[in-house]
Amino acid sequence: MTKRILDHNPLTGTTTYFEFDSSEQMHITEVQDVTSILDVAAAARAETDYSRQGIKNDHWHYARIPDVIGMDMLNRFGVNMYAPKPDWKRILHLINTEYPAFKMTNGHHAA
Repeated sequence: MTKRILDHNPLTGTTTYFEFDSSEQMHITEVQDVTSILDVAAAARAETDYSRQGIKNDHWHYARIPDVIGMDMLNRFGVNMYAPKPDWKRILHLINTEYPAFKMTNGHHAA
């Protein structure tokens, strides 16, 4: 059966699809094109002064995590980065090990 769009967020570019397949299973899928986020992160990593200036001004822009990656963290690892009290140690570990392409720096941060 074909997919149907349930929702599209033009701000994030995230589209939610619903599908009911031939085995009578329902699937809800979130899709987001993260190419531009990866490009921005790669450019920031290449600009060494970007990270240095951020640290100097007490703001280190460590990573830019799109919505679908936040959902992937929750689904695959049980880590909710949107929780009222997120587990920053586990989030930073996942960014460093599973999602390093989204880092805005070549530096390493551990909570």
